[in-house]
Amino acid sequence: MPEIPTTAIDPVCGMTIDKNSAILVNHAGASYHFCDIACADTFRAEPERWATGLDRGPFEHTHH
Repeated sequence: MPEIPTTAIDPVCGMTIDKNSAILVNHAGASYHFCDIACADTFRAEPERWATGLDRGPFEHTHH
């Protein structure tokens, strides 16, 4: 049986995060994991922009 990944990529900032401590947001039948509330809120504001994982444009963290 294949291993289930325990990490995910935050679609907003691109950070690799532990799924167990991530903020989870469901959108259009998929689950997205975020490093903090700022990334989750950014995603919620424009989910279609971030859902593809292609746009990590201007959003940057000051704490990473």
